[in-house]
Amino acid sequence: QNCLQNFKLRSIQALRMQYTKLWELSSGWSNLNFPDMSGKLEECSVNEILESKKYEALVTDIENAVANAKDSIAINVNQVMVQTYWSIGRYIVEYEQAGSVKAEYGKQLLRQLSKDLTLRLGKGYSHSNLSNMRKFYKYYPTFQTVSGKLSWSHICEIIRLDDPLERSFYQKQAEN
Repeated sequence: QNCLQNFKLRSIQALRMQYTKLWELSSGWSNLNFPDMSGKLEECSVNEILESKKYEALVTDIENAVANAKDSIAINVNQVMVQTYWSIGRYIVEYEQAGSVKAEYGKQLLRQLSKDLTLRLGKGYSHSNLSNMRKFYKYYPTFQTVSGKLSWSHICEIIRLDDPLERSFYQKQAEN
């Protein structure tokens, strides 16, 4: 038990040293004063620490926290990406409607928009992807009707279907 407490003190001291170095590198300040804990540490073997059930629980807790964070990040990134693509679709449709854009001009608009957005933002703005975003908005003019469980890939598959009943069926299937 005493050995585990010493291990924790060493870990805290090591973290403080790392944060001090990072702080110095990022801001040029070197006046951080953390108490020296080296006098409070007793020697213990690494095996004593690693064999401890509490240590195993610590590793498991950290592993679970990181796994949960990764899952949460993936879900949030997907939701933000889907909402952003819906917004892009809305901007395109509103632009087209404001100028009473005809079909042929609409194709040229998406080609030019694709070139400009790809130059400014990088990959992800191909003519077909912009066309999907536009179609996404047209099929779902209210974003709240789109399930947060659907990925962009699901949506691209669903919006290919012309029949609203068929789209609704496959949307429900993809949500489960």
